[in-house]
Amino acid sequence: MPAAAVLLLGASEPGHAMTQVSGPIQIGPSQGDPDDQDHAAQLSTTITNQGTLPDRLINAACPGSGHVALLNGSMRQYPNGQYNGLDIPAATGGQYQPVQAQFSLTQATQPMVRGALVPCTVSFEHGGQRIIVFSIGIKETQTDEP
Repeated sequence: MPAAAVLLLGASEPGHAMTQVSGPIQIGPSQGDPDDQDHAAQLSTTITNQGTLPDRLINAACPGSGHVALLNGSMRQYPNGQYNGLDIPAATGGQYQPVQAQFSLTQATQPMVRGALVPCTVSFEHGGQRIIVFSIGIKETQTDEP
């Protein structure tokens, strides 16, 4: 069994209608590098929007693993309901524009050693939610999940 996998969810939060997907969101590879402290890691993944409408990463949570923060963007929600997350551009002219999402995991509930798995839920403005399993200290190959 591979050290990490990318799982996809089609539903949004319980009690809410399903979110319309703007197009297939491809995620991966996803990996993490342990910090000098055993209870922190830098996580990264590549996100590619193969749809025709732009999307935005607006939330990430690793509730069973620790606290996660987006390093190359902000997942703040404003009082007017708008988010200023990480933009995921649409495919244009058949060309994809992959985006590298980088996260900092702190206060980890398990040691962040080689082979540790960190499941996180990421949410997109239009593309719903996905669960990403980051593998710590292991470079993963590209996954091709729709």
